[in-house]
Amino acid sequence: MKIRNKIRPYLKNSEAMTLLEVGCGTGLIGLEFASLFQRTLLLDGSSDMIACVQEKLKDSALAGNVEALVLDFEQERLSETFDVVLVVQVLLHIQDSREMLARLYDSLKPGGRLILVDYTRNNAVKSALIHPGFDVGVLLDELKNTGFSASECVVLSDLREPLMGLPTPLFLICAER
Repeated sequence: MKIRNKIRPYLKNSEAMTLLEVGCGTGLIGLEFASLFQRTLLLDGSSDMIACVQEKLKDSALAGNVEALVLDFEQERLSETFDVVLVVQVLLHIQDSREMLARLYDSLKPGGRLILVDYTRNNAVKSALIHPGFDVGVLLDELKNTGFSASECVVLSDLREPLMGLPTPLFLICAER
């Protein structure tokens, strides 16, 4: 998958680190990178999604260092912090993205990295359920206001994925706590 190829360079030298993926779905992204980390925690608010991840882990060599939990990250907090937090195509589903950015910040160890992949703004998208993508400049300002520093942003114009049926470029932001 092309998204994984875009994320991989941001995960170098992670053998002694911990990874948290928020909104992991079926584990498609997080399980791909779990072997690069000492420990991986995959979270999703859907028990069906986590059941799918747990099924994938049953006979996997990753089972020893990967945990998958049902947790609504918008409502619940973790007591543990992580070196890397990965959020792929999730933020557009979150009503209060500023509060979510604060929660993501709190989930990182000092010096930890947030890797955020989502859709650029597409004003043709009309939905009460999701954001129409994000203005990357505004989102970078929100990250800075939350406390993140050293943000790097790449618009992945070669990755145009459907957002409500409309091809829309993705972006990747790597921000440091």
